[in-house]
Amino acid sequence: MPQLEIFLLFFYLNIPNRDDMERNITHVTLPNLRSFLFQADSTYSETVLSQITAPRLEHFQICYLKQLTFSVPELLQFMGRTESLRFDRAEFCFYSERVFVEVNSLRPRRMPFP
Repeated sequence: MPQLEIFLLFFYLNIPNRDDMERNITHVTLPNLRSFLFQADSTYSETVLSQITAPRLEHFQICYLKQLTFSVPELLQFMGRTESLRFDRAEFCFYSERVFVEVNSLRPRRMPFP
């Protein structure tokens, strides 16, 4: 997957046990990834984000679904591993059943969630 530039990943289910999921995920570096759009509950997204490095990422969207509370320390770690993520705009939207976050570089490629 070294040529991958756009990655969209959408899940509409809750993952009950993060430990079971972590045993099946391997760390991956996506050197040419520019846009990453991700929708899931925070437990699943935290596990996935902890295993991805995307040094050239320019556009990032994440949407957390149907949760009253959540913790996202891996999101901060993921953004720290992304060397080129310099953004001039960040958008946070709070809806009744989801939270949406988008950050863009100076050249945004807006691809909204459905």
